[in-house]
Amino acid sequence: QADIYHAYRTLLNRGFDMRNVIVMSYDDIIRDPFNKKPHMTFNRLNDDVNYYANLTIDYSFKDVNVVNFKNVLLGKSTNSTKKVLKLNEGDSLFLFMVSHGGSDLFFFPNEFLTSLDLQLVVTEILKLNIRVIIFVEACESGSLFDVWADKLKNLHVVTSTNHNEPSYAFYYSEELMAFLGDQFSINFLEDLDKSSSSTSLKNHISVVKYQTDLSHVQQFGDHELLKSNLSDFFGPNRFNKFFDDRTLDEKNHRHWPKHKPLLFNQVNYKSSKEYSSIVQYDVHKVIYGEMSKRLSLDHQFIYYLQNMTYIDKKFGLINSKLPENHYDKVLPLELDVYLSVCYLKTIEAIGSYVNIQE
Repeated sequence: QADIYHAYRTLLNRGFDMRNVIVMSYDDIIRDPFNKKPHMTFNRLNDDVNYYANLTIDYSFKDVNVVNFKNVLLGKSTNSTKKVLKLNEGDSLFLFMVSHGGSDLFFFPNEFLTSLDLQLVVTEILKLNIRVIIFVEACESGSLFDVWADKLKNLHVVTSTNHNEPSYAFYYSEELMAFLGDQFSINFLEDLDKSSSSTSLKNHISVVKYQTDLSHVQQFGDHELLKSNLSDFFGPNRFNKFFDDRTLDEKNHRHWPKHKPLLFNQVNYKSSKEYSSIVQYDVHKVIYGEMSKRLSLDHQFIYYLQNMTYIDKKFGLINSKLPENHYDKVLPLELDVYLSVCYLKTIEAIGSYVNIQE
C-alpha cells in the first residue's frame, strides 16, 4: 500500500492533474493494531514523509475487487463504481499495480485477476487509440503479460519479476517492525521523483532495471513508447524533488517475500515488552505455528523425494539447480503453500505415484 501512496504523492509533486487519478487500496495498514504510527505510511528508512497525508482513496475495503477494477478502466459507471476513467482518443494512461501474484494471477483481497482478464481489458482500452504504460509489482508478474503483450501496439509493460520468481520486500524498519516497500517499486518511484520532464521513458526504465538486482525486471509490448518523455505520462515534475543516495544499510534491508510473516512476528516477539503477556503469548504461538508448518512441509517433501526412486529421468528436474543468480541462496521449502489448492493436488498426485511404486 505504501508503494501506491508514494506513487500518488509523486504524481502530485510532478504537477499531474489529480482529478485524473484513481486510487484503489484496501487501506487497512493504518488501523493495524501493530502499527506504531496509526494513520501514517512511510516508504523509506530515515524519511519523515507521511505518504498517507493528503491522500485520496477512491476505492477501499470491499470495493477493491476485480469487477470494479475492470469497470474503472473501461469507464463503466455502475452502482458500485464511484469514479471511472474518461479516456479520449490520443490520451495517455499510466497504470500502477501492486499486490501479491502467482502464475498468470494478480491477487485482490478476496479474489484474483487472471492474465486473460487483463488482456481483454487492455485490448479494449487500446481501441480508443491511446498510449498505455503499465508497471506491476507482484511475484511472478511477468507471467501476466509474456504471452500476449508483445503483440499489441501503443502498450508498454514493466514488471518487477519474470514469470516464475518472487519480488522482494525492501526497507525494513525495526522501529515500525514493518517492511516499508518493495525493491522494484521503490527504485521506480525514487528515480521518478528526481527525474526531469525531458528524461525518456527508456532511460528511466534502464535505471530501474539496473537498481533492481534481486529479481529480473521484464519489459513487454511496443518499444516505440520508450521514446516518450516522462512528462507524457507522469507530469512535468515542477518541484524536482531529489532523494539522497541510499546508504549501504538501506540497501541491505531487503528480504525474500515468503519470509515476511515469520520475520514480522519474530521482531514483534523481540519487542514484546511493549505489549501485554497475552499479546506476547499470541505472537509466540503464531511463530511456533509458522515454523511447525514449514518443518512439516520439509519432511513431507523429503519423504516423497526419497521414495521416487523409479521416476523417469525427465522428472529429474525436481532436483535441478535454480537458474544462476535466481535467489541469493537456496533454503528448504520457503513456500507459502500449505493452503494452496495447487500444492494439495500436487501432493495427492505424488502420493499416489509413491503408493503405486511401493
